[in-house]
Amino acid sequence: MALKRGRKSLRQIREDNNRYDAFMAAMAGKPPQAQNVLTPKRQSAPRKKPEATVNKRLAQAIKAFSNARLWRNNRGVAQMGDAVIRFGVGPNGAGDFIGYKVLRVTQQHVGQLVAVFVSAEAKAEGSYANPEQRRFIEQVQNEGGIAGVVRGESDLLKLLASK
Repeated sequence: MALKRGRKSLRQIREDNNRYDAFMAAMAGKPPQAQNVLTPKRQSAPRKKPEATVNKRLAQAIKAFSNARLWRNNRGVAQMGDAVIRFGVGPNGAGDFIGYKVLRVTQQHVGQLVAVFVSAEAKAEGSYANPEQRRFIEQVQNEGGIAGVVRGESDLLKLLASK
């Protein structure tokens, strides 16, 4: 029987009481008397893949790209004593993974490599970029960078192949 934090659930207690009552009645040769009514367990909806899982999978997939370098961009706020410290790269809405993709430019810069800014916003299935994240993606795209929402390795491949 599974225990949670050292305590039994109300359902587990009722099941134990029913078993005890049935045992004692069987020992006395009588039918059980006071049985707790147990409702059927509810079927929970299938769980969505959390964004943390998507981030872990993307971090592994990124290692396979030879022409792109992306790093995890953890953003947030921490309080240290009286000081509030913001961490992470970029404004609110900056991607979960940022870095660059290497492109070879032709004509005037023949043979030179150029790094193009990349921002990948990781999202679990069914979740969407918030307005700040959408604005950041649009700004990067409008200024020549590569940015978008990715839900897995295939989305990351498509994003990096886009320029």
